[in-house]
Amino acid sequence: MTKTSYSPESFKAVFVRVLNVSAADFRDDLKIGDFEQWDSIAHLELVAELEAAFGVQFATEDLLGLKSVTELRARVAELSGATT
Repeated sequence: MTKTSYSPESFKAVFVRVLNVSAADFRDDLKIGDFEQWDSIAHLELVAELEAAFGVQFATEDLLGLKSVTELRARVAELSGATT
């Protein structure tokens, strides 16, 4: 996968592709479990795809603690050096 520059739009694109949800259903307040398909296994897949897409690496603590779109988005932005 080619590394993508972080933006809220590129994050959303990865999220909707990995979880196979409509872009219209994407919201900042979503958290793991809000969609039937966003379970613990899909969460790990989402994290792996975010790492690949943005060239970042989450710490183990991140895997356990980042449970919402807002938290994931903020951490990806931080790790990629993007300003939000």
